[in-house]
Amino acid sequence: MAKETFDRSKPHVNIGTVSQIVTDTSGQLTLSGVGDQVGGNPAPSTQLFFSAPGSGGPESFVVAYPFDTDFVFDPVGRGRLESMDFFIDVLPTEITGTANIEVTLAILQDEVYVASGSGGSVSQGTGWLTVGDGGLLASDFFEADGGAGQPDFGRVFQFGYAFMGDYSTQGLNVELGVDNMSVSITTVPEPMSIVVLLVLCGGALMCRRGLVPTMR
Repeated sequence: MAKETFDRSKPHVNIGTVSQIVTDTSGQLTLSGVGDQVGGNPAPSTQLFFSAPGSGGPESFVVAYPFDTDFVFDPVGRGRLESMDFFIDVLPTEITGTANIEVTLAILQDEVYVASGSGGSVSQGTGWLTVGDGGLLASDFFEADGGAGQPDFGRVFQFGYAFMGDYSTQGLNVELGVDNMSVSITTVPEPMSIVVLLVLCGGALMCRRGLVPTMR
């Protein structure tokens, strides 16, 4: 097995601010922008804002923030992805209209997939929190828009993060700081790569023992 880490920590780089409303059952969720803030973990960090008016019944939403193409897993040369560990720092400055917000790892591959229980709940006034989870498998992900599909770890996909939650009559108003996301992956070499490696190692061993004639 091999390990590799995709890191969005200091020195500060783009944490991913190009948002995508994956689902909103009321159809009235709005993203009011992003910004930099002086505070951070350490400073600076990125602020995210989204809100929705009150509704007559329970509503749910998922907002995803995919990263740029530098934060992409490509199995070519890496092998098959086995599992992932995900961590991100979150500052819930204001969360009204819902009890808490779930923070999760997101994967963009044809559709947006989010990992069930891969992050954690955040609520207003808790200060900076590091949320995440380890050992995430493809079976831990589901389509953010409610579908039954799962990502294919044997194909290229883009990393990101997402916030999801519920709201109703009070509406929703959210302001969050985000910083320092990292994803550590564990890969397994393809079977053919293992065979080639064993053949090369075996040939080298035979040469060292004088079992294979060498060119003079």
